[in-house]
Amino acid sequence: MPTDKLIIPLPSLIRRIGSEQNKQLRVIAKQHHCELKRIRRSRDWQLIGEPEALRDLVNFLYQHASNLEFVLNKLEAFIDFHAPPCESLAAQLEYLLRSNSAITLNELMEQTGCSLSEARSARFALNVL
Repeated sequence: MPTDKLIIPLPSLIRRIGSEQNKQLRVIAKQHHCELKRIRRSRDWQLIGEPEALRDLVNFLYQHASNLEFVLNKLEAFIDFHAPPCESLAAQLEYLLRSNSAITLNELMEQTGCSLSEARSARFALNVL
């Protein structure tokens, strides 16, 4: 199943991290099957990659390149908001129901993309426990 690539904007990247750090980041991104490239002739850059590859890149940067805070903050915020969750649907439903027992079925369906019957069965299973 092909996944869509995420495009993360990084405005004024070289001004924020420097030219040498930018070169290193391009090499690291390529190693993690991502692409860091400049947007036309502007000073803005973008990082392109699949959600799993971007998560791997973020984990690597946290461990090995702590001086790239700007990039890490941008990546984390974008991935958390736009990338599909790694958990199964049942795990997502259980987490949402445990964290907020008053959540409505419509809210469950909206946040997880599940059907009405899946939301009902998850709520029933949690109430039985």
